[in-house]
Amino acid sequence: MSRSTGPGDRRWASTGCPPGSRFDAWRDVLGATHLPFAVDLSEPPVEAFSAEVREHHLGDLTLVDTRASPHRGVRRRRQVAVSACDVVGLQYVVSGRELVDLGHESAVIGPGDLLLWHGDAPVGYEVIEPLHKRTLILPRAVAAAALPGFRGRFLAFPSRTAPVPTALVGLLALLSTELTGMDDGARAASAALTVQLVRLLDPGRGELARHSRRDLRDRVLQYVDDNLGDPALSPATIAVAHAVSVRNLYSAFDGLGTTPAAHIRHQRLARCRAELADTSGSLGDIAFRWGFRNRAHFSRLFRDRYAMPPSEVRRRRGR
Repeated sequence: MSRSTGPGDRRWASTGCPPGSRFDAWRDVLGATHLPFAVDLSEPPVEAFSAEVREHHLGDLTLVDTRASPHRGVRRRRQVAVSACDVVGLQYVVSGRELVDLGHESAVIGPGDLLLWHGDAPVGYEVIEPLHKRTLILPRAVAAAALPGFRGRFLAFPSRTAPVPTALVGLLALLSTELTGMDDGARAASAALTVQLVRLLDPGRGELARHSRRDLRDRVLQYVDDNLGDPALSPATIAVAHAVSVRNLYSAFDGLGTTPAAHIRHQRLARCRAELADTSGSLGDIAFRWGFRNRAHFSRLFRDRYAMPPSEVRRRRGR
């Protein structure tokens, strides 16, 4: 492959080879940029075959933009044994169609489809019509950290269960054309952003986020119960105590039909009402004990909540 002006970038086109040797050259290029495959033409003659590859490096990541005429290839166990690669490929189809055989599943993928493959797995493919694909190749350790939901089964069609994030698709398209002019610093920043967007593909991401919010909510509810008597208790102080933003704190309460501030207020009022009904303490002392700094403000909130003044609770207890 011929090198471009970018650091570590390479570009190859079949037009630069003698017609009779284009396919043999393609076999070598495929092995160098993706994985070694046994390939053959599905539509002879060899002179009609055309392909183009652009390879860009972003630190440990590689972005390969490929165009190829119809042909087929297979990576059997013997090829895997002699050319094992501890990498994971994220292949996005820009145009054309390709039949992919993963052994346990086969499917025709087309524009907008995504395939996740691992270098240690046997796989076969057939380009049915001129194909344009964009493949992000990641070290397995990076892929496993970004996509824990796919760990152990890196042969899958993520786009079959969820839409492909448009931000990831757009970024890969942009990088495919702009990486050549980027220096190492810009490439490193692009690599970090790319990995963050790859995380959006993980099937467990939404569930993990829900578990995280639920865990935060449970901890906050207990924290509120333990600190109701603190006049300074508020969404802001709770957020600081739990090392989250106020916005994330409010998100944790989604689905409860209340907000952190309303929950604090209602719990304080409930404690005051219980004491008014069961003890003979003064109204002011009870309100202050549960975090209210102003008796008049407490009385107004109590009336709004229970449609009666605090003194009415005490009178009813007497009766």
